[in-house]
Amino acid sequence: MLNRLISIIFALLLNSQFCYSQGLEDWELAKRDEMSGIDIYLRVLPGGNIEFKGITSINTSLNSIVALFDDAGSMHKWLYRTEKFVVLEELSNKEDYVYSIHNMPFPFSKRDSIVHTTIMQDPKSLLVTIRGKAKPDYLPEKMGFVRVREVESFWSFEPQNGGNVRVIFQGYGDPGGRILSSIYRSAIFRGLFKSFLWEFPYRTLKEMKSIIFENKYQTKTFSYIIE
Repeated sequence: MLNRLISIIFALLLNSQFCYSQGLEDWELAKRDEMSGIDIYLRVLPGGNIEFKGITSINTSLNSIVALFDDAGSMHKWLYRTEKFVVLEELSNKEDYVYSIHNMPFPFSKRDSIVHTTIMQDPKSLLVTIRGKAKPDYLPEKMGFVRVREVESFWSFEPQNGGNVRVIFQGYGDPGGRILSSIYRSAIFRGLFKSFLWEFPYRTLKEMKSIIFENKYQTKTFSYIIE
């Protein structure tokens, strides 16, 4: 029963509508882990969908974070419910197309997605942003997987005093498949959001904070990232 509830709530998370904003005026705190320093916020959009935002701080460099994202082969170790992550085409050192397989909870089938990602840095504030947008028709659909046809993600990394970097993870997607839209707006499951919906961004950020201190990330630098 618990697995099924988590499945439905995860689907609700993926169906949310993306609208990036720095402020928290219209967000509700859903999960706070003071030991890990992670806050997860949710908000209900006018259409009834849900958006998430995860915020944390890491005492590391911008280059180390970019190195983590550049390591496609290890992405499955920290990006929650990602079983496989492969770069399909590298357009430049700041832009590529990636393919990933998502290990969905019972009773849903595995999903796969193709996402166009870009990385940018503001030369004044040094803020680094990574954006992803679904490109589902880049390759034909594969047997055994449900193609995720709508997803957007946003990461921002803002340098702070004392060598810290403020990390924001925000995004949405539509998992596709045979999931009724009426479920997304059910008052019953709306009440479960506070208990379960934090899991996706929370687990991702927590694992990220654990793996980022590996030597291969801490020692790598990029010509296009300024500290």
